[in-house]
Amino acid sequence: MNKESKQTFTSNNRSKIVILLFFILGAVGFYYSDKILNFINDEKGLQVASVTDINRDVKKKKGKSLDFKKAKRNDAILNGDSIFTGNDSKATVTFKTGHVLTINQNSLITFDEMSGLPEFVNGDIKLQINETMKIKINNEIVNLKGSNSIVQLYKEKDTKKIKVMLLKGSVSTMVGQKETKLVR
Repeated sequence: MNKESKQTFTSNNRSKIVILLFFILGAVGFYYSDKILNFINDEKGLQVASVTDINRDVKKKKGKSLDFKKAKRNDAILNGDSIFTGNDSKATVTFKTGHVLTINQNSLITFDEMSGLPEFVNGDIKLQINETMKIKINNEIVNLKGSNSIVQLYKEKDTKKIKVMLLKGSVSTMVGQKETKLVR
């Protein structure tokens, strides 16, 4: 083999190796894309709460991901995340402020992408309120104020209206300028 054909052979091998490496990196990137995107999303989000208890089928969706994955105890909840509970399932979420949210079966809660406020989407939830807490209901921010109080929110199956029921203590709700006091 002469010197010129050796250089061509080496150059062709390098090109093939580079192409093979790009193919392998692309395949690995495609296979692990969800984990890579979730890692990037974790770095961008601001933790507002964490999952403190799980009973049966509880799933979490990170930010703009399309997939719900099995939630785990101590999972961080970031702005933009969602929590879903299946049949006969329940999850407890504790906020950094100390407020506790119990998400009963067949319920969906999202956490606003910008503010991290929990948004009641569907189902049945209970909020343990100490001092002031904000929640979004039907795209409106509701201020709840109480002391060691528990409020239940649920969507009626027939009318699809969201109902608020005081279970413990007293709570005042403020939507815009309208204040309502709930007492037992």
